[in-house]
Amino acid sequence: MKVRLKLEGRKFGNLICQERLWPPSKYKVFKWKCLCVCGRTIDVSTERLLKGKKTDCGCLHNWRNFNVIGKKFGRLLVLGQYTIQKDVYCQCVCDCGINCSVLKSNLTRSYNKIVSCGCYRISLNSMVGAKLQEWRNKPENKEKLSKAQLKGPTHPWYNHGLSDENRQTRRYCWVSKEYRDWQKLVFSTDNYKCARCNLPNGKNKRTLCAHHILPWKWWPELRYDIKNGITLCNKCHNEYHSLYGKDDNCNHHTLMEFLGD
Repeated sequence: MKVRLKLEGRKFGNLICQERLWPPSKYKVFKWKCLCVCGRTIDVSTERLLKGKKTDCGCLHNWRNFNVIGKKFGRLLVLGQYTIQKDVYCQCVCDCGINCSVLKSNLTRSYNKIVSCGCYRISLNSMVGAKLQEWRNKPENKEKLSKAQLKGPTHPWYNHGLSDENRQTRRYCWVSKEYRDWQKLVFSTDNYKCARCNLPNGKNKRTLCAHHILPWKWWPELRYDIKNGITLCNKCHNEYHSLYGKDDNCNHHTLMEFLGD
């Protein structure tokens, strides 16, 4: 004969058993009505009470009910807390003396916590920057950096056949007013459509390009001549240069042959 357990009045953690619930569940699990120290009542099975699996109603695990006043999180000391709508904020003072307000969830969560008013990140960045500068100032490291930063003729992609004048002109021509005006005139002449596929700008994710019929490199006097330009979309422009290159093969004959296809 089974003996009925009498748990009324017994305390399990923060839970006090009040009475046994009847009837049991369909799986024949008996539950007890328990009162938590926070004032809430919950139903807990006998097994969970006796094995210590349930010792509160969940209030201890809820960050909203967690008392943080007087506690320190990193460099922040909590002085008080207040609520705005449904958000709980903590009034904190940092070790550097600055007062700040922080969401309570940002202090109590287990990852990416806020630990200062922002001074910790600034001090960390300055410390890392000082160590990096100290490493760069060492003679052996300066030699390593000079070898790693390849510029000018030492770079593997340096074009030795290009003069310094053409290199400087080509480097800044795309942002010059003279080039922009020439580009607009070429586009307007072709009605802002590709001369081969007849697609406008933005159609099928295509961008218009102002193509030089005679190459920029070999014909400097025709760089901004309106008769030396034609409108091509980016796809047709790349396809043309992949077929004929970018040197002597770029002329009126190859362009007419490309457009005729």
